[in-house]
Amino acid sequence: NESSFDNLRSKDGGTTRTSPKISSKMLHFMIGGFGKCGTTTLMKSLNTRQTFMGFENDEDISEIHLLRKDKLNVFNDIYKDHIGKMTEDGLPILNGFKSPELLQSDTFLRNVETHFSDTNIIISTRHPVLHFQSLYNFKLRDKKFSSRKRPDPLSLIGDCAHTCTSDCVPKSRGVCTKKSYFHYGLSRLMLTPMNTSEEAKLLDYSSLSKHSGFKGNLFLLELGQLADDNITRQGAFLNKMEDFIGLETNSVSLYSNSGNRTREKFIDICEESNRPIRDILVEMGTKAAKWIREYLIRSPRVVVANRDHFVELINKWESDPCEERNMT
Repeated sequence: NESSFDNLRSKDGGTTRTSPKISSKMLHFMIGGFGKCGTTTLMKSLNTRQTFMGFENDEDISEIHLLRKDKLNVFNDIYKDHIGKMTEDGLPILNGFKSPELLQSDTFLRNVETHFSDTNIIISTRHPVLHFQSLYNFKLRDKKFSSRKRPDPLSLIGDCAHTCTSDCVPKSRGVCTKKSYFHYGLSRLMLTPMNTSEEAKLLDYSSLSKHSGFKGNLFLLELGQLADDNITRQGAFLNKMEDFIGLETNSVSLYSNSGNRTREKFIDICEESNRPIRDILVEMGTKAAKWIREYLIRSPRVVVANRDHFVELINKWESDPCEERNMT
């Protein structure tokens, strides 16, 4: 669901306003990357007394897509009066927001590069096969999508970006296999050398625009880290994230939505009819895992908590999760 801020009119009634002078100091961190990878859990977990997530009331907290929509005036109105604020006991209040579209929007990346180039980004990922299933089921709960004939999952193999030029998936409502090619999106931040044919092959010579103007750091995680039942390891994970953002130690606890009702599922990715999708996503997951291991997390600008555990989780992308399920 998009933030209510996305549809706000300008204060002067909607007429054209001069682009505001954006202060890079108004933003400290962004939760971005990919939808259905735990970004809501991260947003609510990081909504502490030491953060401002764009909403005055905690009950209203949601995604903010203003930079993707070039609504810099509205974005400026939200954050300009929150620069340099402190808690009652003298801790800096850090401004952030969540927008899962960050790495999938040229406009978003351009605005980050132009106005917030030093701002740090938190990005979560997950097994591509399970990501496709989650995205499909999420979209089918949307009345605009579910009112139509349920699309055959096999018809969603390909690209559904608005900039697509080949292997395009029509009328997909943003659901397609390429949405789960996480290494494509991550490569846009130019955090790796990009100077060898070996790396280019892992990225399939992706033609997505690259943004070398981004100078911030990346905190990278795998969704399984948010569900880690090893209390000691999860504590270390949270401390690492607190340190990355600049929050006081032991101030973050993971938000749990376990009380939410069970949501309807429209697809079981493990059905045999969906094997072609799984085969494609495991192939891409294998490339993504290798690129992340051998290139991305070697960058001094990339922070990973509990590295051994993280690598263990992305290594699972190289195999079909349904095979593991069938063995249990």
